[in-house]
Parts: sequence; structure tokens; C-alpha cells
Amino acid sequence: MIYITRSHMRIIFIRIKQPFCVVQGEPSVLFTIRSKNLKTHNGEVSFPGGKKEITDPSLSFTALRETNEEIGIRPEDIEILGQSTPLPNKDQTLKVYPFIGFIKTPFENIIDEIHFNKDEVQGVFTVTIEELLYSEKKQWKRLGNTNLTYPVFQASSMVGIEIWGLTAFILDTILRRLTVPPLTTEIKTFMSGQ
Repeated sequence: MIYITRSHMRIIFIRIKQPFCVVQGEPSVLFTIRSKNLKTHNGEVSFPGGKKEITDPSLSFTALRETNEEIGIRPEDIEILGQSTPLPNKDQTLKVYPFIGFIKTPFENIIDEIHFNKDEVQGVFTVTIEELLYSEKKQWKRLGNTNLTYPVFQASSMVGIEIWGLTAFILDTILRRLTVPPLTTEIKTFMSGQ
């Protein structure tokens, strides 16, 4: 884990992997639900990821290592497509470096095919990119008594599950880059292997 002191603030660098995948022929995004046994953010929707260890040679290595530790997908089965803009958490104590990856092996039944670490992950689910881009599942909610708003996505495959917080900010940032129709078509073609 790396700590940098700046103005008496500890900043912990975290790598998150936003995994794109294909489920039943549909380009999708894979999410995890954090274990209820974790000290922080337990039971919340997230992407695989975690803190950089001193022995990790790079941030992308950390993202791949953490994905393997949490949901059992080997680094060689993931193609890193790029890195999104780093974001701080709400307390400004963490800086998150999101990597976007494509899981090369398509899934038919994600629940049966992902063998996740039950100490860290309570469950996994996917939402199709089409649903995330074009449905009414995205809302903007007001942050407390401020004029600031934040995105919240409803996961229709998981009744009552909301994608919010930093996970929703990262997701929204990536989805905004996919909203140009030709780019969306190219990604759908790439992810379907055609």
C-alpha cells in the first residue's frame, strides 16, 4: 500500500477495474457486491479493486491482481482497454485510478461461472451496456442540502440494488464516452468478437 502525505492528509492509492464482459451475447458491465464482513462499504455495489501493495510493479498490475483475488478472473483473461480519470473519494483521503478492462471469455450464466472470494465479495451481477446507456435506470440525486447532484443507476437484474457513490461516478464517466453511436457500435462489435 502506498501512502503520500500532502497537507497532513494521507492519500491511499486505489486501483479499480471496471470490467466489460459479454453475457449471453450482450456487452455488459460486471459489478460486485462487497461482503458484509468488510469494515468499510460492506454490502455496497463496487467494481473489483483495491489498494496498491509495495510489491505491485504498476497500477494496472494492482487492478489485475485485485480482480483475480476478488472474483477469480486471471490477468491473462483480461485485456486492459484504458484508464479513466483518477477520482478522489468524498473525504479526499483516497485517490482512485479506474482501469477499464475487457474479460475475454464470454459468460452464459455469470452466477455459476464466477467463483468469487466470499471473504471480500458477497455476490456478482452484470448490467448490459445498452440498458445502462439507454434506459430510464439512471437518476440524478441531490447531495444533502447542496446543489450538487450525483448519478444513481438501478440494476434491473438485481431488484432493489442501486449503483451509487464512486462506483456510479466512474461508471457514468465511462458511459459518457460511449454515447456517440458509432463508438457504441464499434465497442459492441469488439466485445462480440466479430
